[in-house]
This record gives sequence, structure tokens and C-alpha cells, in this order.
Amino acid sequence: MVDILYLINDILSAISIFIIVYAVIAAVIGFIRSEIKREHQAANGLLAIRVPFGSRLLLGLEILIAVNILRAIMSPGYNELIVLVSIVVVRTLLSFFIGREAKTLAAIPPISIPVPVTEKIAEQKTDIIENNQSEISEHEDKPQNDEVAAENK
Repeated sequence: MVDILYLINDILSAISIFIIVYAVIAAVIGFIRSEIKREHQAANGLLAIRVPFGSRLLLGLEILIAVNILRAIMSPGYNELIVLVSIVVVRTLLSFFIGREAKTLAAIPPISIPVPVTEKIAEQKTDIIENNQSEISEHEDKPQNDEVAAENK
């Protein structure tokens, strides 16, 4: 029976480590993507990376709490109790700050990124070309209508 508890303890420890490592890797990849796409200039760019990271980190810590509870049951002692209390305190603080940050993210309105001057000029050129083409087609239609009206007289 004790061997099964040690096996469960080891499996849960490995799962929690995997979740924490996954959280770090996902956050780093998200950061690199936001730097490449320059999303950090948009609303909530880097902040949006931190909330999922914190949630995953909290999940890993919750599993570690379960592991430490099992460890405290299997071999009760002050060391196990101190580790358990310290992880619970860290998890509680993280949960508090991540919840506060999530509320802050929800309250921040989206920020519009100013369009660079070169893109504005390109849009204006496109608009001018489209207007000129429509005017040219209108002028081409008018003489034909005048010629048809003259022929009918």
C-alpha cells in the first residue's frame, strides 16, 4: 500500500513539473510571437501572455500541494509540513495577483495602433486611383450618350 502511495506521489510530481515546464515554454513562445508581430504594442499584448502563464503555473502548484499532502501523510514531519505551508502561501499569493491582473486586463479598453505615414499615403493613392478610374469611366460614357442622342435627331 505504501509503495502505491509513493508511486502516485512520483507520478503527480512528474505531472506538476511537466505542467510548470509547459507553462514556461508556452509563455516564452507567446512572447517571441508577440515580439515578432509587435503585438505588445496592441492592447493587452504582453499582459495577455501573463494570465495563461499564471493559470498554468497555479495548476502545477496545486498538483504540487496534493503531492506534498500525500508526502506529509506518508511520512509526517516538520520538514514536509513547512514545505507544504510554503507552497500553499506561494500559490495563494500568485492566485491573488493573477486574479487582480485579470480584472485589470478586462478593464483596459483596446488601444488602436497609429498607422504609419507610409501606409496612409498608400491608402490615399489607392483612393485617388479608384476615384480617377470612376471619373474616366463616367467621361467615356457621356460622349457616347451625346453621340447616340445626336444620331436619334
